[in-house]
Amino acid sequence: SYLTGGTVEFSVDFPDSTSGYEYRILVSPKGMGPSHFGVDIPLNGGQVTENSYYGIYPVPTYSDMHGTLDANGDGAASITLPPIFHSNILGTYYFAAIARPVAGVPEFSSIAVRIYVLP
Repeated sequence: SYLTGGTVEFSVDFPDSTSGYEYRILVSPKGMGPSHFGVDIPLNGGQVTENSYYGIYPVPTYSDMHGTLDANGDGAASITLPPIFHSNILGTYYFAAIARPVAGVPEFSSIAVRIYVLP
């Protein structure tokens, strides 16, 4: 299959009280959960989800998939699927954002967003 590629932009919006917290965008190809890690996270766990927690994503091009929330508890991230000639990333992926104090466990989670990667 040939994918034309594209960019998905995430707008992260947690309460103002999370100013200075770390945010991370997690990904799962296994569907929605919940999994419990500090809070209920609406993703099925697994290796891909664990890898995304540590900043390892199933596609090579991403930006700010983890960072620090601003004074309003906001952040932004994007993931880009470049034009490719193989199909190992085709399918459905689920994304959710978490917020946690620096070096703490997650205290907040977003809802899950489903994204289809089609040929």
